[in-house]
Amino acid sequence: MGIESSVALGAGHLLYDALKRFLSKHGFDEFVETLRQLCYSVGAGGPSLAPAMYSRLLLIG
Repeated sequence: MGIESSVALGAGHLLYDALKRFLSKHGFDEFVETLRQLCYSVGAGGPSLAPAMYSRLLLIG
């Protein structure tokens, strides 16, 4: 049994849950990933966070 299975999860927040559904419905992750490919070359590495996660963090401040 891992530690993550013993940690209680909160109910979440209605705004963030709705935002996640909206972004998923409209293909936000794929869109941001496509834009990211323009900024990173294969030999130069990539971002430390997934591009869609980074963009969501910027949205929520």
